[in-house]
Amino acid sequence: MRRGFDFSTSQILDWELEAIQRALWQQEIDIDDHAIQRARERGITAVQLLEAIVFGEATTKDLPNNVLGRVPGVNFEYQLGTRWIRIKVAYFDGYFVVTVHPV
Repeated sequence: MRRGFDFSTSQILDWELEAIQRALWQQEIDIDDHAIQRARERGITAVQLLEAIVFGEATTKDLPNNVLGRVPGVNFEYQLGTRWIRIKVAYFDGYFVVTVHPV
């Protein structure tokens, strides 16, 4: 079973990004229902969420048991037209999942 992230460090590692990209190209990445719903409310498509992973910038990594209670994973930021979107890619049960989508 592959690993999703190295949570011993908050640094985003190259192999983590490579694993996310590989999962994307192999169609082994999912967008959870909450993220799809939030995106639709803001006129953002599922394809645009995935574009944020391909073309966006990995900015931070949330570690497990963080003070803010955020889902562990890598956060991406992407400029979509005149606005920026931020999504998170988490890792659950062997799959990468887009879990959140704040604008």
